[in-house]
Amino acid sequence: MTEEQAGRYGRRIVQMEADLKRVVKPNDVVDDARSATSAFRDWFQWDDAKAAESYRLAQARTMMNSIMITVIDGRGHRSETRALHLVVVDGQRGYASASTVLRSEELRQQVVENALNELMTWNQRYDQYQELYGVRTAIAEAVAQIKVSAK
Repeated sequence: MTEEQAGRYGRRIVQMEADLKRVVKPNDVVDDARSATSAFRDWFQWDDAKAAESYRLAQARTMMNSIMITVIDGRGHRSETRALHLVVVDGQRGYASASTVLRSEELRQQVVENALNELMTWNQRYDQYQELYGVRTAIAEAVAQIKVSAK
């Protein structure tokens, strides 16, 4: 999404919230986007065959991201973790099993870097909430420490 689009979409959603006098739901945005003059019109795929294929791809990603495995550590502690991780191999994005990732230093580094980026994105998303200051500070310090250790 471009900055221009984000600004346009954001302004329209705020206006819709005021007009509707309630929270804006995804179906409100889609309904609005049906108009040829809608701020959202360019965001959506209006060819139904292409949209259906895109939706199936989104469903496949959701499914692959939802598969979990149980891991038991050396002390017998059980935890659930993702079975598949999104990685890049030979310039192609795809999913690799956790066992494959753990056997490859390159893939392991990709997954760790993705995790650190997700943490920093979370930190930025909730920056305005003072109640989370301690958590955000701990995350920033941990990420910085891991990045320094990796060098």
